[in-house]
Amino acid sequence: MRRRGLEPSTRLMLVDEERPPAEVARSLRLGARGTAWRIDRVRLADGAPMAIEQGWYPQALLPDLDTEDLTGSLYTLFASRYGLVIDAAEQTLWGEAAEGATARRLEAPTHTPLLVFRRVSSAAGTPVEHVVSRYRGDRYQVHMNLGATPGASGRPGSRAGTNSTTGRKRSS
Repeated sequence: MRRRGLEPSTRLMLVDEERPPAEVARSLRLGARGTAWRIDRVRLADGAPMAIEQGWYPQALLPDLDTEDLTGSLYTLFASRYGLVIDAAEQTLWGEAAEGATARRLEAPTHTPLLVFRRVSSAAGTPVEHVVSRYRGDRYQVHMNLGATPGASGRPGSRAGTNSTTGRKRSS
């Protein structure tokens, strides 16, 4: 956000220890009785809502997470406080329309296009995060640099290179 001339901030909506949905429990390898921290946040740029996130984080790996400042970078917190450096992630992207509470939290008209990311991040092979982020499509863009890697088929995009996500200033 800063590279785009925007000031990032976070509004914390919820922090609670819960038994997550089955899909989340599987991706975090929690087993039958494991619990996770549920953290709901609204991400802002220059005070305007850009995204809402619902993240799940294993309670056993991150004791007392609810006592920490969760308005900054969670990855920095995980590394500095818990020694968990996020070094890999699997991410899926799709589109949907803003409805109900999602539209209200994003201060977006109903049916505003959203970019939705589901990411499972890990540290040294241990799953640490399962998060679904919904970004306003009218305020956000994704840039991907696709290129072949050695041993790939040679077709552009046969292996993803780097990608980045950036906020956009809204034109008035």
